[in-house]
Amino acid sequence: MAGFRASPRLVGGGLAAAGVSAAAASLRGVNVRDDARVSAISTRLAEGTWLDEDDPAVVVVGRRLARTLDLELGGELIVLSQATDGSIANDLYAVRGILGSVSESVDRSTVFLTEAAFRELFVMPSGAHRIVVRKPDDLELRLAVETVRGLPPTSTPVRGGRCFRRWRPISTRPAHRCRSSPPSSTSSSRFSS
Repeated sequence: MAGFRASPRLVGGGLAAAGVSAAAASLRGVNVRDDARVSAISTRLAEGTWLDEDDPAVVVVGRRLARTLDLELGGELIVLSQATDGSIANDLYAVRGILGSVSESVDRSTVFLTEAAFRELFVMPSGAHRIVVRKPDDLELRLAVETVRGLPPTSTPVRGGRCFRRWRPISTRPAHRCRSSPPSSTSSSRFSS
């Protein structure tokens, strides 16, 4: 896709705590270098500096979350969640930056981590939850959407050895079409495909 730029985004939920306060958090892992090519979020800081791949023990937080948890630059933030392998995901980070006003949800609950820190926290060695794509400036949005929709359905290797796969649209069939066997010590639930 000539002229298109893309960056993976990792997304998780958890609890963020500092001192005696805690709040729900939307955790977002970003590839610092690639994300700067597709998003302006790194320029929206009110205080401090953006993430650095060489320092995965730091985070950038939304302004209202910082206020709720009484966080300042250099303050300690504890993150608690569940990792992909079922283990408890928890770690301690230093606040490197506080965002200015971005949006209600980002301001209220978002914690940005480096991709490496997110993968370590959530025991997620590969994959991405979202791919942020920026179209070429001279390409009409309608044409850009058609181009992306026209990608082959198989894996497409791109820079850095990553592969992008098209996802099937999520089924909208009613939940009553799912079957499950009754729980017992020898059977597990099954869902039809």
